[in-house]
Amino acid sequence: MTARTTSTVSLVDLLADDPRITAVAQALAAGASRFLGGLWGSAAALVAGLLFRQVRRQAVLVVASLEETRDALEDLQTFGLAGEDPLLLPPLATAERAAAGFDAAAFAARLVVLRELFMNPHPRLIVAPIDALLGPMVPRDRFAETVVRVRPGESLDPAAFLRRLLDREFLRVARVEAAGEVSLRGDVLDVYPWGARRPIRIELFDDEVEEIREFDPETQRSIARVTMVRFPAARAADFRREGAAAARAFLEFLPPRSLLFLRDVDRLAERVAGVRGAETAVFGADTDAVRVRLAAMPLPAGAGIINFRTTSVDVLGRTPRWPASLALSQTLETVKRLLGRNHQVHVYTPGEGEPQRLKEVLAERLPEAVGRVHFAAGRLAVGFQLRDAGVAALSHDEFLVRQRGAAEAPPERPGVLRTRPIRDFLELAEGELVVHATHGIGRFLGLDVLERAGVAEEFLAIEYRDAARLYV
Repeated sequence: MTARTTSTVSLVDLLADDPRITAVAQALAAGASRFLGGLWGSAAALVAGLLFRQVRRQAVLVVASLEETRDALEDLQTFGLAGEDPLLLPPLATAERAAAGFDAAAFAARLVVLRELFMNPHPRLIVAPIDALLGPMVPRDRFAETVVRVRPGESLDPAAFLRRLLDREFLRVARVEAAGEVSLRGDVLDVYPWGARRPIRIELFDDEVEEIREFDPETQRSIARVTMVRFPAARAADFRREGAAAARAFLEFLPPRSLLFLRDVDRLAERVAGVRGAETAVFGADTDAVRVRLAAMPLPAGAGIINFRTTSVDVLGRTPRWPASLALSQTLETVKRLLGRNHQVHVYTPGEGEPQRLKEVLAERLPEAVGRVHFAAGRLAVGFQLRDAGVAALSHDEFLVRQRGAAEAPPERPGVLRTRPIRDFLELAEGELVVHATHGIGRFLGLDVLERAGVAEEFLAIEYRDAARLYV
């Protein structure tokens, strides 16, 4: 991929033109699964969103935790790749409304996802933690039986309709204000379906539906007329599938050859360890979903494997033990180094006033970067650099070296070397001392690209005494 230096070219445009994206999209459209490596940080959501946009099929992005789910949703919205509002399938401990652990918001959100999959023909992108696939789930055929449909002009027995909803565990109240509630007052039937934006008011003339409107639950005033009401009225007993059976039941809602993005399969496998049959249900070929495995680390060369040279942005945001002043200096030094490599640097900021504040920091501390660092609205979970595209993306917190929920650590004692096992090689900065389990203490030199069996691969370079190098 050739680097482009035009400042008006967005990250999405740059990667959309990448021939690897085109090749993967064509393979997925033909029903072939793919393994994608070298997708660090928010680059994974960027690539998944681009492939969803190009293939235009129903898609699910599965991640390891609820926090990563929210990060991925924000990334997709920041890049403008979510299409319609992206959907979150949250985990659900129980579907029993009377149970102590019942989460009404999570129950409603799951019904929204299932409703969209069942009723909406337009492809949607759903993001879910792996736990959500294993929680209580309703089979598709049973879900279809619970769907309620009402149109103006149709006959409707209000007493029978009310009994049906009460049987589906709706609560009868005098005034409908929350999801799962229903009321009947003379010829007016109010119902608040789970997952609906607003409750609906069905006005009757004898046993005929005269008009249907949405209404404001606070003021109780009617708002907008609707031509049809269709909503699921599933109850706890319908959510009888758990574990691997729940995952299979959810995947049955997906149309043929839908895309199933699996981010960091090793971590996903850890989360489902001990759940019998879960790995086969999610990672295997139990359904005709087209699976796309996304890995932060480069993958060994092989059939169906494509690597992107996407890495972390050196030291940004990875050293909470540093004093803030030193951390900012390191950040600016990294930005300077990126600009020296003809990189575009994009910083994503959540507030309208933040770009001006960050420009002031640049003007004061790194004046040569003014006009060369570009600011865009949005939240980015984890920054990255597309090394072969000459582009780097930073989040607002990374630029200012803020750690989520972490206070600055106390100063370290002089002469004491602080160590800990690293979780990922991307935490390392060039020149840092590292300890190899076999070869001992060396100095990390960075990543080198070497050819092995005719294929270019990236290796960690560690230097030892007498300039000896170890490639890992």
